[in-house]
Amino acid sequence: MTLTPLERSALDLLVGGEDPDLARLREQVDSVTVTRRDLTGVGFYTHFSLPLGASPAAGITKAPIADVYGEVEGLPQPVGFSLWVKDGLLDCLECWIHDRKWPDDAELKRVYYVRPVSGDQGALVEVATRDVRWALGHRAA
Repeated sequence: MTLTPLERSALDLLVGGEDPDLARLREQVDSVTVTRRDLTGVGFYTHFSLPLGASPAAGITKAPIADVYGEVEGLPQPVGFSLWVKDGLLDCLECWIHDRKWPDDAELKRVYYVRPVSGDQGALVEVATRDVRWALGHRAA
């Protein structure tokens, strides 16, 4: 199976940015195969496989990468996306919503980056530019 347009749009943002490990993940996206999709009623999990010999992103320290949200046609609240990486290789894309049933014909209107509001690690705010260090779990020295 191949990626849906919704999955591809989310993945493109999740692996975007100036970082060597994200560059490795971008290479993996180009050769990923979808092994199965699990619909949860409030989102989905898309599981991946990669060809033997795929180069791992060994420096990914935060699992999952989860700084991408989006708007889906017919849903009043944003959806969240998480990219699970196992041993430096793409493993699973997760998408979730909070208060509705996942629509059968989900169409992504837009995706965007988020990061914590300064001083409040629980609240997230949309940002125009990705904070790669935060997304990958790095903290400023």
